[in-house]
Amino acid sequence: MYNGNITRWKKLANTLKLRLYMQARLAVPNAATEINKLLAEPGNLITAAGDDFQFQFSKLVAPDNRHPWYQATYVNGNDFTYILHQPMVEMLTDGDPRFPFYFRRQTKQVLDQSNPSERNTTPCSMTVGCQYGYLVLNDNVREAIYGTTDITQDQIDFLAGCFGRDRSDPAGVPLDGDLRLVPGVYPAGGFYDVANPALPGSNAAPGGGIFPIITHVNTLYYQIEAILALGSAGDARALFESAIRSHINKVVNFGKATDANSVSPDAADIDAYVATWLERYDNASTNEAKLNVAMKQLWLSSWGNGYEIFNAMRRTGYPNTIQQPITPVRDFPLRLPYPQVELTLNPNASAYSSVVYDQDPIFWDK
Repeated sequence: MYNGNITRWKKLANTLKLRLYMQARLAVPNAATEINKLLAEPGNLITAAGDDFQFQFSKLVAPDNRHPWYQATYVNGNDFTYILHQPMVEMLTDGDPRFPFYFRRQTKQVLDQSNPSERNTTPCSMTVGCQYGYLVLNDNVREAIYGTTDITQDQIDFLAGCFGRDRSDPAGVPLDGDLRLVPGVYPAGGFYDVANPALPGSNAAPGGGIFPIITHVNTLYYQIEAILALGSAGDARALFESAIRSHINKVVNFGKATDANSVSPDAADIDAYVATWLERYDNASTNEAKLNVAMKQLWLSSWGNGYEIFNAMRRTGYPNTIQQPITPVRDFPLRLPYPQVELTLNPNASAYSSVVYDQDPIFWDK
């Protein structure tokens, strides 16, 4: 990683330090001072795509060191988990140009609700309380995305492939591996979405996915949060626009370099999407409300790095617009439980043997 480039390693070290201070800003007395020192010298941080700290997975079949999502999806049939319906619907409603890079549809079949076997395979058919359910048959979803419930056959074909689940649907898993939406070209190295959805052949996708650990886009969001939460210097709105455009650019560039079928979105579509989010930012009446908007876009921009949004939500409580679980078994996890081997072998961990992961927050979570 970085091929021994010491300048880039130093930028990573400073950006990691920035992230640690941002993470612990409510618990460390001098956090704001240290954050402002780091932000005052942007040349020492990861601020360009070429400096992004990300792990590059292999394209080789043997040994198979390809992206874990690739291995679960594109090797021997789909064993990938369900993708949540909420990001699908919100991205389509807003015209998010990253959708065909993030997701690959496998089918355009609309399941027959009068056929018990197909009905039992329908998302949320065995669950009460779904907000989205089977998207193609949900009038609320159809109207939100297309402005009408009377949609065309092409639109029906498209929505039928957006096959996932609502959050915390506890129903059993039917034989729907050939129907579920799967990860696309970004970041897994799979396929870009195409007009005619189909099952991906084994080992046919390009491979060579990435894990974006800390990127220039993350740095922008740390800076936005510092401005809105700590009063640091800077134009948070301008940085927010840059963060959205930069991430779209990163996704598109990676997709086009990986799968030749990838298509660059129209500039007008990108502008319209950015304008939608800037309007939401402008309509937020307080800095806290603006931070909520920014963290929601971070949520959508962190496909491939769940750690970033997990920590952001623990740190800020935002975004607060995530669908509530249908059947909440436990509360939101505030920490990861210590593994038994750690408690057994590390004497310094004994004090944490009784922590409860959804009740006892980590020290910086205030």
